[in-house]
Amino acid sequence: MRHRFFNKQYGSGHPGTFVKRATFFVSPSISTNLLSDLDDNFVRVISASKYEGDAHVKVLTEYHDTIKAAVVYDMSNPQYSEPIYERFKTLYEEKGASVVYTNTLNSESIDYEKIAVEIYRSGAQGVVLIANTVDSSNIIQQVARKDKDLIISNSGWSVNYDLIERSGKASEQIYGIAAYITDYDGTDYREFAKEYEERFCEVPFFSAHTTYDAVMALSQAMRQSESLAIDDVKKALLYIGDFNGLQTDFSLNEYGDATRSNMLLRVEDGKFILVEELD
Repeated sequence: MRHRFFNKQYGSGHPGTFVKRATFFVSPSISTNLLSDLDDNFVRVISASKYEGDAHVKVLTEYHDTIKAAVVYDMSNPQYSEPIYERFKTLYEEKGASVVYTNTLNSESIDYEKIAVEIYRSGAQGVVLIANTVDSSNIIQQVARKDKDLIISNSGWSVNYDLIERSGKASEQIYGIAAYITDYDGTDYREFAKEYEERFCEVPFFSAHTTYDAVMALSQAMRQSESLAIDDVKKALLYIGDFNGLQTDFSLNEYGDATRSNMLLRVEDGKFILVEELD
């Protein structure tokens, strides 16, 4: 199993590269939509990033009745951020709402205060942040100074406790979309987290959860496969189809693309709490 091939083998290549590789890839963390719906030797255990857009729409239209939104997304990672933005915009506008401000954070020198002022002047009632922890936390702080009632929904890229620490009190009541939550209360996860912390002296982070799920899925397929040949293992993996994860279960389609529930989180008293598990 490998998950660090992307920059070396795919960054300047064609998606079809995987068809010709004599290696079977099972990824715990790659969510780019460029690898969706391809009959290749690549399988992943998390959903394509674009589906985060659905969750942001839910936050701004079902949990809160907004009709005007701002979106700030980082174009240094366009394969991740752009599909989320595009899907959010499409679905949000289908509900009769409008995206009234966008910023792509494509400058090396980012003026966070200016962004907050522009969001405030746009009349946006909510903002979707698709950016790293540092940029997101700085924007959250500046926005809070202008409009404490603005609804903020963060992508999984920045949903971690560093975000809360950097944002301080401004992070209270913000939302986050993630594939996992650190304080999950499931029995299997508690046992995993306990053993992980004892071994590595730290709390398991996102890729630790999904790597475990990927290894378990692959080992199950290898046990049920007719042989350890790539085609047989892939066939077994896709035949099984449905897998139990540490926190959320996932399913693979005929191309090895995963469908996995996201978790809608909200910050309360300095902690992420689970609001809803999203289908």
